[in-house]
Amino acid sequence: MVGRVRGVVPRSTGGIRRREWATGTVTWQARWVDAGGRRHSVSTDTRAEAEAALAAQRVSMAHGGSGDPRGGRMLLAEWWAIWVPGRQVRPTTAERDDAIWRHHIAPSLGGVQLGRLRRSELAAWVAGLSVGGLAPATASRCLTVLKACLSAAVDDGRLAANPATRLSVQAGGGRSEQRFLSAAELAALEAAMGSHWSLVVPFAAATGLRIGELAALRVSHLRLAAGEVLVEGTAIEVTGRAGGRWA
Repeated sequence: MVGRVRGVVPRSTGGIRRREWATGTVTWQARWVDAGGRRHSVSTDTRAEAEAALAAQRVSMAHGGSGDPRGGRMLLAEWWAIWVPGRQVRPTTAERDDAIWRHHIAPSLGGVQLGRLRRSELAAWVAGLSVGGLAPATASRCLTVLKACLSAAVDDGRLAANPATRLSVQAGGGRSEQRFLSAAELAALEAAMGSHWSLVVPFAAATGLRIGELAALRVSHLRLAAGEVLVEGTAIEVTGRAGGRWA
């Protein structure tokens, strides 16, 4: 005799389903049951991504996660605001990553729900970084920050899988060759500076020092007779507070 027991939901290990749409598009759906017995699914572009999503849910639930990805409705900007305060990074790293967020991530992706971020769209975003003129190293850092943010969302149970996991920045991106000022342009820049700062332009041009290294210079670092400058550190500014770092 077959009966139904109230309040008990049969558990399932989940599965992968292939879906073909009327347009001819094929997607893959990962399905699972969360800790509360509710069924969930996530659609991806490839079977490998669906398998990764299902595996991520299994691992999350094995470590006490709920398996409920409804946090994916949260905007990326909202999750960033939650994630950032809990990071344990150096102030300089936090300052740099905040600039990356404001200038390169938030304008394009900040208003997108976590659960609607797709690998194909993120790949287009990564390509756009290089086309926009960023050096490969800078574009890679932007992607690294985004990956870390989304990985934390997975760990927190807000995403089934990180859609940026397999993305990378191609070497030799679209950045054009660096342009250097001519002698006439340097002279014009020097003339435009106030009298107190005018010496900085030819000094920086002759030595190649960066702005932080210039700011950290002391009189004792100048060896005028030998024509030498000792560079022993760099000055940095973190959220309005000046500081220094010396080797």
